[in-house]
Amino acid sequence: MVFVPFIALVIYRKKIEVRSLIGAGMALVGAGVLSLKNDFSIGLGDGLTLLCAVCFAFQIFLTGEYVGRIRPAVLNFLQMTTACVLSAAGLLLAGDFTFAPSARSFLAVLYLGVVSTTITYLLQTVSQKYVDETKSAIILSMEAVFGTFFSVVLLHESVTIRMIAGSALILAAVLVSEISFKMQS
Repeated sequence: MVFVPFIALVIYRKKIEVRSLIGAGMALVGAGVLSLKNDFSIGLGDGLTLLCAVCFAFQIFLTGEYVGRIRPAVLNFLQMTTACVLSAAGLLLAGDFTFAPSARSFLAVLYLGVVSTTITYLLQTVSQKYVDETKSAIILSMEAVFGTFFSVVLLHESVTIRMIAGSALILAAVLVSEISFKMQS
């Protein structure tokens, strides 16, 4: 998500507020503190996650560009249809998969498809009509903070200094990018 302001800057030469760039940088450092290993190494999974982050940044950026021209519900429908078709193609190309539906798996897929994906992306798309893509991306970086919080609450992971520091940096990034500081004379 922190790539969004840099994409806007490079592709469209869009002027980005300094506080948004500072917030994006802080969110990037916070995400790094939360996810990198002690030696700052990046494994295959981390590399794939980074590639996914760049693709997701383009999705946020392009949503911000098109939400003013296309109704949010239509734009969301197009995004979900594209994701469905590409996912089905990837599944077929990967080959060797087993299809053993059960009521529990059907409900899980339905919940993930409707609530966790379609509805949340619709809310994001509608919101991006009113909030620029850079601020949206920085706000969405709070996902890492909530993931950390729920890993402690639900999975009983031990709280570490890295968790606290990374989460605090991301929260500070959101505040820096959203709060307007004005000098009084």
